[in-house]
Amino acid sequence: GGGGVSATDATGVEVTLGAPAERIACLTMICVDALTEVGITPVAYREPLALDERYAGPDADMREITGGFGEENVEDIALAAPDLVIGLAGAQDGLRDAVEEIAPLYLVDPASWEGSVEVLRTVGELTGTQDAADAAADAFTERVEHAAEHRSDLTTLSMFGEPGSLGVDSVATPVGSLLAEVSDYPWEAGADPFATVAVEQVAAVDPDVVFAQAFSASTDAEPLSERL
Repeated sequence: GGGGVSATDATGVEVTLGAPAERIACLTMICVDALTEVGITPVAYREPLALDERYAGPDADMREITGGFGEENVEDIALAAPDLVIGLAGAQDGLRDAVEEIAPLYLVDPASWEGSVEVLRTVGELTGTQDAADAAADAFTERVEHAAEHRSDLTTLSMFGEPGSLGVDSVATPVGSLLAEVSDYPWEAGADPFATVAVEQVAAVDPDVVFAQAFSASTDAEPLSERL
């Protein structure tokens, strides 16, 4: 019920819905994460992590969206019959024309943890769950502020990729900016917020805690933490 809602996405496109969205297809985990906070299960997902019990769960009734990153199979999206599709700017912009024959496409691209919180609030607006979104956003912000007041002296690093080609979440990313609030995080942003570093650079900083992110879709691949 209710009237229409609109919001401007990260690419400057205004997305207008006649009524709050109920069926959302997620091309990025940021979308799944925000929907989890407001109690909505997406109708379609791209990353297997969506099936984790901390998100939609293994028994959730969702359609998998196949295809490469930024080259998703639009037919899978259509079969899920969404009334809103949420994707990642800079990766899925090229899908807009095809996707918008099915449903509006809202692209997000948070560059900080505060930006991620704003995505959550916007998802609340677009889905008619503003109260739940604001409550979750406020609670998370309070947790970060509390942790920042008791900032750790530990030096941290969040990385991904392969030992020969390691990527780092710089301070201009949601993960990096969050770690910079609560610990010593000496990974400045260059031209690319996701910087490539050599193992030698990591050793030179000698971080106390390393968060190694595994992005592989295949469960039999050896996690980055073990390869390191």
